Amino acid sequence: MNLTTQNGECGAPHTSNTRQNKNITTTNGGAVSPDEEGCSSSLVEDLRLSLGLSKSQCSTVAGYVLSHGQEYVRAKAQIVQSRSIRNRAGALLAALRDDWQPSIAPAQTSGLPDSQERLESAEARGRARGWTW
Repeated sequence: MNLTTQNGECGAPHTSNTRQNKNITTTNGGAVSPDEEGCSSSLVEDLRLSLGLSKSQCSTVAGYVLSHGQEYVRAKAQIVQSRSIRNRAGALLAALRDDWQPSIAPAQTSGLPDSQERLESAEARGRARGWTW
């Protein structure tokens, strides 16, 4: 299997990996074999159906599955699917290329005082100090 970049430089860092042959390759313990539509695994096929990947986009995603593994591709797909994006296929390729990371979840607010409780507490401290307003 040969991976090439858009510039055709064999072995260069990937930006748009494409598969050059139709041999079965094993990676991360799973067999990957391209079918007649250019999709190489059930993961890529699922993404093709859910995100509307084209044949060339399937090849690119298959390259990321081979080079980074299925979990990496799944994580990027989850990021794309969690957002309201019009072009999800293009967003997946951008997420893979740019290594998008999931958003940091906001801290849980359970047990924390709400704004009214904080205001009342601040006013009580001010009155205790003799402040007037």
